Amino acid sequence: MDISMLISRCTGFQWDGTNLFPAGRLSGVSPGECEQVFFNRSLFAETGEECPDAKRRFLALGRTDAGRFLKITFELKTELIRIITAHDMSGRERKAFSR
Repeated sequence: MDISMLISRCTGFQWDGTNLFPAGRLSGVSPGECEQVFFNRSLFAETGEECPDAKRRFLALGRTDAGRFLKITFELKTELIRIITAHDMSGRERKAFSR
């Protein structure tokens, strides 16, 4: 199934102590900025990585409402998007996103 289709079925985001506060996980990116990427035009891809509980991980390249370019690794938990990491895009990633 198409990743965009899976995301369109989601009803929200899962934020908890393990993905909200760990040092470096969000790299200075607020949870709100992460969520904005999913509401704005974004590129999605499957990373090919699986975490220990066999959930597939995905990658989102997108922009926040303020124009910040973000790279987000996430997984889908039933009907929720669970952010794993969020960082500013590299120059190469920005080029790929802008195409």
